[in-house]
Amino acid sequence: IFEVGSVTKLFTAILLADDVVRHRLQLTDNIAQMMPEVEKNWVMRRITLAQLASHTAGFPFEPPDSLKTPA
Repeated sequence: IFEVGSVTKLFTAILLADDVVRHRLQLTDNIAQMMPEVEKNWVMRRITLAQLASHTAGFPFEPPDSLKTPA
């Protein structure tokens, strides 16, 4: 038995790989391109899709206030 969070990481990485192969995204794209609300945070705006997929993004311990909204 696996927790849902552990399984979704695999599916998310597979979908990312598929989009890279289809030239829809690049692993060097940063998340600010898809999430304008992180542009205000100097740490998070530099995070790339490759860092997310490899768990090397270095997320801050506490998410910035700009991400604590219903949107």
